[in-house]
Amino acid sequence: TGLVYEPEDAFLIKAMASYASPDGWLISGFYDYKNLNNSNNTFTDGSSVATPQTYNQDIDSTLNSAGLSLNLMPRDDVNVQTSLFWVQNDFSSYLFTTDVPRWNPAVAFNPQDISNYKVNSYVVNLGGDWQASDKLTLNGSYTWTKSSGDVASGIVYTQLQDATGSVDSVIDNTLHTLSLGADYLLSDKATLRVNYVYEYYDDNAYDRLNSGYNMLAIGVSFTM
Repeated sequence: TGLVYEPEDAFLIKAMASYASPDGWLISGFYDYKNLNNSNNTFTDGSSVATPQTYNQDIDSTLNSAGLSLNLMPRDDVNVQTSLFWVQNDFSSYLFTTDVPRWNPAVAFNPQDISNYKVNSYVVNLGGDWQASDKLTLNGSYTWTKSSGDVASGIVYTQLQDATGSVDSVIDNTLHTLSLGADYLLSDKATLRVNYVYEYYDDNAYDRLNSGYNMLAIGVSFTM
């Protein structure tokens, strides 16, 4: 470890597998695991204390992610794909308190609790494209994203609940995304592109954030 934000120990796993069927469909999946630990950065009480106490930082961070995707071609001019992804962020560290400025020689640190942050996110996507003619291609997709979990535990969680209810202590939101598009070949070197996107965000922890928006983009791309 050279810097305070670098881990003392790190362990990583990456795995991926794919299978292509002679019938024209492809399935693939992956799993990633990363664990970071750091206990060599310490807090030490001031030198004026008779027997200075040292506390390890004791950070434990784990990130899990996995995904599965499937691609199908039911016809030569139609391509369909669907996917599922999962990400989990799990982080814990000591909570220290002190009522003495850090520069004071008599500073003393009090370990209160180990607070844990744990959030799961899931993403489901379904989409496809259709070569309607030699010049026109249509595409569309729908994505559902769900995140939920607690931003703390123990003393930190209790104090956040007392101060804001579930606003700052809980993550619980859903994002819906619908996308529709079309590509039209104007010439061998020019393509007209039209894309419409609608997104709606639903937050169960803080419903004032609930809202949606529409976006329409039209452009022409050129190739040399």
